[in-house]
Parts: sequence; structure tokens; C-alpha cells
Amino acid sequence: MMELKGTKIYLRQIHQGDMPQIHQAHEDEELRYLTHTKESYTLKEMTKRYKQLRKDVTREDFSIYVTESNQLIGDLTLFAIDLESKKARFRLTLHDKNYQNKGYGTEVVTLVQDFVFKELKLNRLEVEVLSHNSQGIHLFAQTGFKQEGVLRQFVYLNHQYSDNILMAMIRVDYHQARRVPHEMMSI
Repeated sequence: MMELKGTKIYLRQIHQGDMPQIHQAHEDEELRYLTHTKESYTLKEMTKRYKQLRKDVTREDFSIYVTESNQLIGDLTLFAIDLESKKARFRLTLHDKNYQNKGYGTEVVTLVQDFVFKELKLNRLEVEVLSHNSQGIHLFAQTGFKQEGVLRQFVYLNHQYSDNILMAMIRVDYHQARRVPHEMMSI
């Protein structure tokens, strides 16, 4: 089972024991609003869906755990992994508000960036975030993502329109953020 280790957190491939908490988090109205999650699944349906998705070679699903307590605090999906074009997309959700704005999200994104650019040797990592999710926008900008486009009035939620913001990091951005000398940037 794949595991990515940081200081405060570690990412581990989702397993069946994670499903009850992930299911509960994905039913939370505030998280659904921030992520624009429309689909609702029973625990059984969600478990079956993740088992099917595990066979998809263009996807990796991770649970986010606090290293010190082994507490599950979120989940993350790296998807549309295209080794030929050297790109991927991802999404992440921190379930527990007690772990927001304390550096956990930053460490998660950093681990994903390291995995994508060092291990998978991709050139591009994309994320989409809705304009009403100011924390998400801040997190991705702070970790080196650049805004590339806006799909204006993309969704209508809570009686208002929100834009869908495409942000991306390419290999050069990653190395600049980590201050890697140019000669070490080869693929």
C-alpha cells in the first residue's frame, strides 16, 4: 500500500476502514458547498465505487492522516494521470475544521507536488477551485500554483453564481518554489 510521509501528516491509499469517515465527511453540507459535490452515495455505494476506482490506473486515492495521532482528517484524489502528456489533476478535502489553517493543507499539497514531480516525473499539476472557496484559493496560491483561467459563473449555489478557477503548477514552477538549480531540473 502506497504511503507518502510528511512531518505532520501522511497520505495512505484509501482502504475500507476509512470509508465510514470519508462517507460522513462527504455528506457534510458545508464541505459539499465548498467542493460543489452534487452526488450523494450511501456508505455501501461509496465503498463499492472506491473499489471500482482502485482499478483505474489514471487515479490514486489517498486518506490524509495526522502523523502524531493517526487520525483521519481528509482525503485526496490524484486523477487524470496522463504519463504520456506528463500531467495530472487533483482535489483535496480536509474534513475536520480543527485542522484547517494550521499548515496541514500546505503539507498535503507539498507531498502531492513532490510525488507528482519527483516520483511520477510529470510536468503539470492542475486543480480547480470555486471562487467562494477563498481558503482553497489561498492554499493553492501559497503553494506555488498559478491561476490560468476562470470559467465565469460556473455554478449556481446558495442563490449566487461562483466562478470555477483553474490553477496549475508546472515543473519549472515547482523547481523555482523549491529553489532547485536549473541544471538539476531534468526529467
